[in-house]
Amino acid sequence: MSVRKINPPSRASQPTEIPTEDQFKQMGEQLTAQYRKVEALMPEILRFGAMLMQIKTTLSAVDTVSSRGKPLTGNGIKGEGLKAWLEAYAPDIKRSTAYRYMGVAEAVATEYKEIVGTRVASKYSLPELVTAETLPKQAQAKQLELFDYISGTSQRSWLDRFSNEKPASAPKGGSRQGAGRPSRSFDEREAMSREHWNGIYAGIVEGLNKKDLDPLLLKKEELENLDGVLLDLRKHLKEALNAG
Repeated sequence: MSVRKINPPSRASQPTEIPTEDQFKQMGEQLTAQYRKVEALMPEILRFGAMLMQIKTTLSAVDTVSSRGKPLTGNGIKGEGLKAWLEAYAPDIKRSTAYRYMGVAEAVATEYKEIVGTRVASKYSLPELVTAETLPKQAQAKQLELFDYISGTSQRSWLDRFSNEKPASAPKGGSRQGAGRPSRSFDEREAMSREHWNGIYAGIVEGLNKKDLDPLLLKKEELENLDGVLLDLRKHLKEALNAG
Protein backbone atom coordinates (compact mmCIF):
# COMPACT_ATOMS: atom_id res chain seq x y z
CA MET A 1 0.00 0.00 0.00
CA SER A 2 1.35 3.41 -0.93
CA VAL A 3 1.91 5.86 1.93
CA ARG A 4 2.78 9.01 0.04
CA LYS A 5 -0.36 11.00 0.72
CA ILE A 6 -0.30 13.48 3.58
CA ASN A 7 -3.52 15.40 4.00
CA PRO A 8 -2.84 19.14 3.65
CA PRO A 9 -3.66 21.42 6.58
CA SER A 10 -7.07 23.09 6.71
CA ARG A 11 -7.64 26.25 4.73
CA ALA A 12 -7.34 29.53 6.61
CA SER A 13 -11.11 29.96 6.38
CA GLN A 14 -11.69 26.67 8.21
CA PRO A 15 -10.91 25.82 11.85
CA THR A 16 -7.55 24.09 12.26
CA GLU A 17 -7.77 20.44 13.25
CA ILE A 18 -4.88 19.49 15.51
CA PRO A 19 -3.47 16.09 14.46
CA THR A 20 -3.42 13.40 17.14
CA GLU A 21 -0.25 11.68 18.31
CA ASP A 22 -1.08 8.65 16.16
CA GLN A 23 -1.61 10.86 13.11
CA PHE A 24 1.76 12.54 13.65
CA LYS A 25 3.38 9.11 13.98
CA GLN A 26 1.74 8.05 10.71
CA MET A 27 3.01 11.22 9.02
CA GLY A 28 6.50 10.45 10.31
CA GLU A 29 6.28 6.90 8.94
CA GLN A 30 5.07 8.21 5.59
CA LEU A 31 7.89 10.74 5.40
CA THR A 32 10.46 8.10 6.37
CA ALA A 33 9.09 5.70 3.73
CA GLN A 34 9.46 8.42 1.11
CA TYR A 35 12.97 9.19 2.37
CA ARG A 36 13.96 5.56 1.78
CA LYS A 37 12.92 5.87 -1.87
CA VAL A 38 15.02 8.93 -2.54
CA GLU A 39 18.15 7.96 -4.43
CA ALA A 40 19.05 11.11 -6.37
CA LEU A 41 15.83 10.79 -8.38
CA MET A 42 14.44 14.27 -8.83
CA PRO A 43 10.70 13.42 -8.87
CA GLU A 44 11.09 11.50 -5.61
CA ILE A 45 13.19 14.29 -4.13
CA LEU A 46 10.48 16.76 -5.11
CA ARG A 47 7.82 14.55 -3.50
CA PHE A 48 9.82 14.25 -0.31
CA GLY A 49 10.46 17.99 -0.19
CA ALA A 50 6.78 18.71 -0.81
CA MET A 51 5.77 16.32 1.98
CA LEU A 52 8.10 18.16 4.34
CA MET A 53 6.64 21.49 3.20
CA GLN A 54 3.18 20.19 4.16
CA ILE A 55 4.39 19.10 7.58
CA LYS A 56 6.12 22.44 8.12
CA THR A 57 2.87 24.23 7.25
CA THR A 58 0.93 22.00 9.63
CA LEU A 59 3.37 22.67 12.46
CA SER A 60 3.07 26.39 11.83
CA ALA A 61 -0.69 26.13 12.29
CA VAL A 62 -0.72 24.24 15.57
CA ASP A 63 1.14 24.46 18.87
CA THR A 64 0.81 20.84 19.99
CA VAL A 65 1.94 17.46 18.70
CA SER A 66 -0.17 15.07 20.73
CA SER A 67 -3.77 14.38 21.60
CA ARG A 68 -2.83 15.19 25.21
CA GLY A 69 -2.18 18.79 24.22
CA LYS A 70 1.41 18.85 25.43
CA PRO A 71 3.78 21.17 23.55
CA LEU A 72 6.60 19.66 21.53
CA THR A 73 9.18 20.79 24.07
CA GLY A 74 7.17 19.32 26.92
CA ASN A 75 8.11 15.68 26.38
CA GLY A 76 11.86 15.89 26.62
CA ILE A 77 12.53 16.79 22.98
CA LYS A 78 15.17 19.41 22.34
CA GLY A 79 14.35 22.34 20.10
CA GLU A 80 11.09 23.47 18.56
CA GLY A 81 9.21 23.21 15.29
CA LEU A 82 10.29 21.08 12.34
CA LYS A 83 13.66 20.05 13.81
CA ALA A 84 12.06 18.67 16.96
CA TRP A 85 9.25 17.04 14.96
CA LEU A 86 11.74 15.15 12.81
CA GLU A 87 13.63 14.00 15.90
CA ALA A 88 10.40 12.74 17.44
CA TYR A 89 8.57 11.21 14.48
CA ALA A 90 11.15 10.53 11.77
CA PRO A 91 14.47 10.07 13.61
CA ASP A 92 16.08 8.01 10.83
CA ILE A 93 16.00 10.98 8.47
CA LYS A 94 19.14 13.09 8.29
CA ARG A 95 17.92 16.64 8.85
CA SER A 96 20.45 18.37 6.60
CA THR A 97 19.42 16.12 3.70
CA ALA A 98 15.73 16.62 4.45
CA TYR A 99 16.14 20.41 4.52
CA ARG A 100 18.02 20.30 1.21
CA TYR A 101 15.21 18.34 -0.43
CA MET A 102 12.66 20.79 0.96
CA GLY A 103 14.78 23.59 -0.47
CA VAL A 104 14.53 21.94 -3.89
CA ALA A 105 10.73 21.78 -3.59
CA GLU A 106 10.58 25.42 -2.48
CA ALA A 107 12.73 26.37 -5.46
CA VAL A 108 10.50 24.47 -7.89
CA ALA A 109 7.51 26.22 -6.29
CA THR A 110 8.84 29.57 -7.53
CA GLU A 111 8.31 28.37 -11.12
CA TYR A 112 5.34 26.11 -10.41
CA LYS A 113 2.69 28.28 -12.08
CA GLU A 114 4.78 28.67 -15.24
CA ILE A 115 5.34 24.90 -15.46
CA VAL A 116 1.81 23.58 -14.84
CA GLY A 117 -0.26 26.59 -15.87
CA THR A 118 -2.48 29.01 -13.96
CA ARG A 119 -5.58 26.79 -13.95
CA VAL A 120 -3.97 23.83 -12.21
CA ALA A 121 -1.76 26.01 -10.00
CA SER A 122 -4.79 27.92 -8.71
CA LYS A 123 -6.53 24.66 -7.79
CA TYR A 124 -3.61 22.69 -6.38
CA SER A 125 -0.59 23.87 -4.47
CA LEU A 126 2.70 22.25 -5.46
CA PRO A 127 2.68 19.92 -2.42
CA GLU A 128 -0.92 18.91 -3.13
CA LEU A 129 -0.22 18.13 -6.79
CA VAL A 130 3.01 16.16 -6.38
CA THR A 131 1.87 14.07 -3.38
CA ALA A 132 -1.58 13.19 -4.73
CA GLU A 133 -2.12 9.56 -5.73
CA THR A 134 -5.33 10.16 -7.67
CA LEU A 135 -6.09 13.28 -9.68
CA PRO A 136 -8.48 14.36 -12.44
CA LYS A 137 -7.12 13.68 -15.90
CA GLN A 138 -5.92 17.23 -16.58
CA ALA A 139 -4.21 17.57 -13.19
CA GLN A 140 -2.61 14.15 -13.54
CA ALA A 141 -1.19 15.15 -16.91
CA LYS A 142 0.27 18.30 -15.34
CA GLN A 143 1.73 16.25 -12.50
CA LEU A 144 3.52 14.02 -15.01
CA GLU A 145 4.57 17.08 -17.00
CA LEU A 146 6.12 18.58 -13.86
CA PHE A 147 7.97 15.35 -13.04
CA ASP A 148 9.24 15.13 -16.60
CA TYR A 149 10.37 18.76 -16.48
CA ILE A 150 12.50 18.32 -13.37
CA SER A 151 13.83 14.87 -14.28
CA GLY A 152 16.50 16.40 -16.47
CA THR A 153 17.67 18.77 -13.74
CA SER A 154 19.75 18.47 -10.58
CA GLN A 155 19.27 19.44 -6.95
CA ARG A 156 22.07 21.97 -7.17
CA SER A 157 20.64 23.70 -10.21
CA TRP A 158 17.38 24.37 -8.34
CA LEU A 159 19.07 25.40 -5.10
CA ASP A 160 21.35 27.79 -6.97
CA ARG A 161 18.42 29.20 -8.93
CA PHE A 162 16.42 29.68 -5.74
CA SER A 163 19.37 31.37 -4.05
CA ASN A 164 19.88 33.74 -6.98
CA GLU A 165 16.21 34.74 -6.92
CA LYS A 166 16.32 35.83 -3.28
CA PRO A 167 16.78 39.58 -2.86
CA ALA A 168 20.08 40.66 -1.36
CA SER A 169 18.57 43.10 1.15
CA ALA A 170 14.96 43.78 0.30
CA PRO A 171 13.02 45.85 2.85
CA LYS A 172 10.01 44.22 4.48
CA GLY A 173 6.95 44.61 2.31
CA GLY A 174 9.02 45.94 -0.56
CA SER A 175 9.02 44.80 -4.15
CA ARG A 176 11.43 42.09 -5.30
CA GLN A 177 11.68 43.63 -8.75
CA GLY A 178 15.23 44.56 -9.52
CA ALA A 179 16.47 42.99 -6.28
CA GLY A 180 18.97 40.18 -5.98
CA ARG A 181 22.31 39.59 -7.58
CA PRO A 182 23.23 41.36 -10.82
CA SER A 183 23.33 39.11 -13.86
CA ARG A 184 26.80 38.03 -14.93
CA SER A 185 28.20 38.13 -18.43
CA PHE A 186 28.88 34.97 -20.40
CA ASP A 187 32.65 35.41 -19.96
CA GLU A 188 32.25 35.74 -16.18
CA ARG A 189 30.08 32.63 -15.97
CA GLU A 190 32.49 30.72 -18.20
CA ALA A 191 35.44 31.66 -15.99
CA MET A 192 33.56 30.75 -12.83
CA SER A 193 32.45 27.42 -14.27
CA ARG A 194 35.97 26.55 -15.40
CA GLU A 195 37.45 27.40 -12.01
CA HIS A 196 34.73 25.48 -10.16
CA TRP A 197 34.80 22.27 -12.19
CA ASN A 198 38.58 22.17 -12.62
CA GLY A 199 38.83 22.50 -8.85
CA ILE A 200 36.47 19.55 -8.39
CA TYR A 201 38.49 17.53 -10.92
CA ALA A 202 41.70 18.27 -9.04
CA GLY A 203 40.07 17.30 -5.75
CA ILE A 204 38.83 13.98 -7.11
CA VAL A 205 42.24 13.12 -8.58
CA GLU A 206 43.92 14.01 -5.29
CA GLY A 207 41.40 11.89 -3.38
CA LEU A 208 42.08 8.88 -5.58
CA ASN A 209 45.86 9.18 -5.24
CA LYS A 210 46.22 9.89 -1.51
CA LYS A 211 45.81 7.08 1.00
CA ASP A 212 44.83 9.58 3.70
CA LEU A 213 41.79 10.53 1.58
CA ASP A 214 40.45 6.99 1.13
CA PRO A 215 36.70 7.22 0.31
CA LEU A 216 36.19 3.89 2.08
CA LEU A 217 36.66 5.79 5.34
CA LEU A 218 33.34 7.53 4.75
CA LYS A 219 30.09 6.35 6.31
CA LYS A 220 27.66 4.34 4.18
CA GLU A 221 25.22 7.25 3.89
CA GLU A 222 28.03 9.59 2.82
CA LEU A 223 29.17 7.10 0.20
CA GLU A 224 25.61 6.77 -1.10
CA ASN A 225 25.27 10.55 -1.35
CA LEU A 226 28.62 10.80 -3.15
CA ASP A 227 27.67 7.99 -5.52
CA GLY A 228 24.37 9.71 -6.36
CA VAL A 229 26.06 13.04 -7.02
CA LEU A 230 28.70 11.43 -9.25
CA LEU A 231 26.00 9.61 -11.23
CA ASP A 232 24.17 12.90 -11.69
CA LEU A 233 27.42 14.59 -12.71
CA ARG A 234 28.19 11.83 -15.22
CA LYS A 235 24.75 12.30 -16.78
CA HIS A 236 25.29 16.03 -17.23
CA LEU A 237 28.80 15.53 -18.60
CA LYS A 238 27.45 13.11 -21.22
CA GLU A 239 24.80 15.67 -22.18
CA ALA A 240 27.47 18.36 -22.48
CA LEU A 241 29.69 16.11 -24.60
CA ASN A 242 26.81 15.13 -26.87
CA ALA A 243 25.81 18.76 -27.25
CA GLY A 244 29.36 19.66 -28.25
